[in-house]
Amino acid sequence: IADRWLGRGRTLTIGLVVMVASYILLATEAGFLIAIALMIVGVGLVKLNLVSQIGSLYAPGDGRRTQGFAYYLIAANIGSFVTPLISGTLAERVSYRYGLESLAVSMALALIVYLAGRRRMPQDPAKPAPVTATKATPARTRDARTGEVGVIAALLLLLVGEILMYATYNQAFSIFPIWAKAHVDLNVHGFEMPVTWFSTLDGILTIVGAMLTIRFWAWQRRRGRESSDAGRLVVGCLLTAGAFLFLALGALASTAGKTSMAPAVGFFLLADPAITWIDTVILAAFTRAAPRAINSLMLGAFYLSVAVGSMAAGWLGSFYETMTPTTFWLIDAAVAASGAAFFVVLGPWLRGVLAPKAEPDAVIGETALA
Repeated sequence: IADRWLGRGRTLTIGLVVMVASYILLATEAGFLIAIALMIVGVGLVKLNLVSQIGSLYAPGDGRRTQGFAYYLIAANIGSFVTPLISGTLAERVSYRYGLESLAVSMALALIVYLAGRRRMPQDPAKPAPVTATKATPARTRDARTGEVGVIAALLLLLVGEILMYATYNQAFSIFPIWAKAHVDLNVHGFEMPVTWFSTLDGILTIVGAMLTIRFWAWQRRRGRESSDAGRLVVGCLLTAGAFLFLALGALASTAGKTSMAPAVGFFLLADPAITWIDTVILAAFTRAAPRAINSLMLGAFYLSVAVGSMAAGWLGSFYETMTPTTFWLIDAAVAASGAAFFVVLGPWLRGVLAPKAEPDAVIGETALA
């Protein structure tokens, strides 16, 4: 819809309106199923085009693109951190209706903010002018199409990292709480800490990890030592693998009883920064390298990989009850490490295919994220 007909800005605006309507209906029992359907449509219209517009703030060779998506990750996690405090508190302490209506108000504010700042966002890409037929045109067209196919294939291969990350990292919200409840000493000076507090720690460390990663990438760029997309994905996969090794060690130590919270905290200390090294890198690569005619559509493939990774996480988690926790966490570590090996092998080819290419007619926003 965005790529072919309405354009990104108009599609995103319609999506925000649909999201407001979905949350208004969500507060009513009669409109619940309609609200869920509208939410699915609204998220599709908003999320892909928002990410595409963020990518368009940067020229193809601008090293700040990945850094910009790290800021986007921080903003998203602030939202995830604040929302339960406001809407969750209203729902539990006042009524669920007020909690849901507060979400509708927040989406309406999002729509107002977006419309107010719309002029600072990149314009939608102009439709390509028709090509004048010449003797050389067919060869050039074939070369261009071959190049686009190679780029699309390389981008789809990057999604292996996304799938493996979500297949393992999502255990933090399914199997990890079960394991921690049974095998981690949650007593803090006489207070039994709720295991769900690890989710709050996850949000905080994701923000901190993204901020530290941004500074590290800026330091690399100033010294001309910026890593390639594949190199950053290797780091992200290794951080994820290391996080699960922490849990494996903790599980090994808990065989004679409960282990301390150190392995659990160590897990999040490594797993949360890994998100920045994987998620934001792939998003930046997609918005930079995907053919502009199907940019939003390619981002749809990115989010589809998140769904595949989440389903893989459910399948992988089903083995938890058939083996020891130590073995289970080691398998997760091995799955993540296989992603690192994959990108080490394909790194040189991916670097060549996805290298930034100049686009003189690229539309850049009036302002760019610092």
